Amino acid sequence: MVSQAWVQEIVSSTRMMLQKWEEERGGRDEFEEDVHKDIHHLSADIISRTVFGSSFEEGKRIFMLQEQQFHLVSRALRTVYIPGFRLLPTKNNRERWRLEKETRASIRMVIECNSKARDSSRNLLGLLMSSHKNHNGEEEKLEEKEIIDECNEEDNTEAKLL
Repeated sequence: MVSQAWVQEIVSSTRMMLQKWEEERGGRDEFEEDVHKDIHHLSADIISRTVFGSSFEEGKRIFMLQEQQFHLVSRALRTVYIPGFRLLPTKNNRERWRLEKETRASIRMVIECNSKARDSSRNLLGLLMSSHKNHNGEEEKLEEKEIIDECNEEDNTEAKLL
């Protein structure tokens, strides 16, 4: 479900990255560029614009928090699994809980900003926030917690795919 507006956002983000490269090239025929970081920023910008309706700068904190969470989880996966250990207040678990709380708060803030915007239906978050009819024809709307869970999961999935 890619809308025309999303395609425009993708093109806009890509153009900004290419303009940055053109400026760094400075008229030279050849130059070296470490594109990994730029591609990572491009992916994050595209995801942020299409999911949250914001620029990378606004979604940057959410991506940073999720990346830190990912590193903690990957570190935990490389250790011996002890049932219930994730519930103990170890240094890593407390950090993981803090990051999860901050991520949810950041997404909540974006939801609040998005609910005030008029063109919120152009992004995935706006679509999640809008009401829909269920199989009985009754209007339903996702609760804020459900939207935060969806955005948190969607963000992680999309970032991993890109």
